[in-house]
Amino acid sequence: MVWLDSIRLRSSSPQRRRKAIESLTATGKLPEVKSLIASLGDPDVLVRLAAAQLLEQQADPEHLPHFLNLLTDEHFEVRLTAIQFLRRVSDPTVAEALVLRLADSDSDVRRAAAQALGEVRSPLALEPLVLSLADGEPAVRHAAAAALEQIDPRWVRTEAAQRAIPRLEALREDPQPWIADAAEAVLEKLRGAKDKDTEVWNRESGIRDL
Repeated sequence: MVWLDSIRLRSSSPQRRRKAIESLTATGKLPEVKSLIASLGDPDVLVRLAAAQLLEQQADPEHLPHFLNLLTDEHFEVRLTAIQFLRRVSDPTVAEALVLRLADSDSDVRRAAAQALGEVRSPLALEPLVLSLADGEPAVRHAAAAALEQIDPRWVRTEAAQRAIPRLEALREDPQPWIADAAEAVLEKLRGAKDKDTEVWNRESGIRDL
């Protein structure tokens, strides 16, 4: 019964609190939402995760502030669930918070953040995503490349992409060769686009001068 699970959510036992949420998940019924919101701050990570996963399915925009807080949770699965919620609500104001997750310690979180930024389509994410093209994990690099195409198919010619060049040049000296190689590949792409634009400009200028 929903009312009984609501009582169990306030139990002193984390096992009882987890079982209460599991029961609610199985029935598809929600108790007083305040009880679940409170569980997002539970000291037990499995309780937080279960509550986040149940509320994430509802995708209620009013819960956005709570899920933004979960982006810095100590457990990567909670952070992943928070990102899934942000993808569901698709609010462009979350871009800045998602950009910070591109530097997350967990590669799955970084990949999910890149995917979410592609769906949000905020230009604010262009420069950070360009830097993610030199991430140490191939899955993150692929997600960043796809996100850049979603935001702006001509991203390689944007000022935001060019602003990433100094940091990419520094990454060429990274002790991890796969990061250094990825940074060099991105730099070649950016420089190639810049050279092509210069060539086109010079050609068009010559035509105008005839």
